[in-house]
Amino acid sequence: MTSAALYAAVDPADVSPGLLGFLTVFLIALACIGLFRSLTSKLRNVNHRQALLDAEEAAASGSPAAGTGERGADAPDATAAR
Repeated sequence: MTSAALYAAVDPADVSPGLLGFLTVFLIALACIGLFRSLTSKLRNVNHRQALLDAEEAAASGSPAAGTGERGADAPDATAAR
């Protein structure tokens, strides 16, 4: 049999991924969700540790810029404009 004969003999409505294909995709999606949640928690932990280190360095140097975040010490305070 040639491939054309095999293709003609198979009804496209009968060919589907079935339960095995669904379960494979579902398990991969669950694994991705778990990995994304783990990555998010790790990144939050890194950001929290960096904020603590920045606060310690600012306290050690006597700088009043502790907790200004990415704006820096020269950025205008949001409460001053009110």
